[in-house]
Amino acid sequence: MFESQINEALAFTSEDNISYHVCPAEELPLDDATVDVVTVAFAAHFFNLEKFMQETARILKPRGCLAMHCLVIPFKIHYRDCSDGLSAIISEAYVFLRKYVDKKIPQHMETQYLDIYMAVPFADKERVTDIMVTFTMSLMEVMGLFEAICWYQICKEKNPALAMEFLQNTEQRLRDTLGESSDQAIMEIHTTHYCVLACKS
Repeated sequence: MFESQINEALAFTSEDNISYHVCPAEELPLDDATVDVVTVAFAAHFFNLEKFMQETARILKPRGCLAMHCLVIPFKIHYRDCSDGLSAIISEAYVFLRKYVDKKIPQHMETQYLDIYMAVPFADKERVTDIMVTFTMSLMEVMGLFEAICWYQICKEKNPALAMEFLQNTEQRLRDTLGESSDQAIMEIHTTHYCVLACKS
């Protein structure tokens, strides 16, 4: 998975001052006090927080910044008169997938990173919650999102047949709820972002 992500990034990178590495977030191949900004998108909940914060403090320059953000799941779907039904399917899919990750991970996300904020060792820090975000997706884009998230990938590694059945059943339930317009439907996705921001003194 990491190799494919790197290849995707390289395909859209032309600048010669950008490089990519695959390494643990707790062991970064960077010298002390050499980094202006550390940013983490949709991933801090997977880290060993104590070690990651130590590593961040090591590599950041004085007044360097840390920014971590994620979103609340399950998200809500708005489409005509079937919003409640579609959102219920998404919620049930989330309950199914969360069984495949350490229980601390969804807890971090459901509390909008409160524990992660508390773990930041810098005095100058802020947690911003309930940032409402709306975007649009087709049915196949929603299914692609499910297939891409690591919770599904963990399920797939443990039980490929069950993972495929989950995807097929979820797609069929969404199609049944959308009705004849399932392939043409452009649905509104409503979710909430949150972030933790900090500055090294």
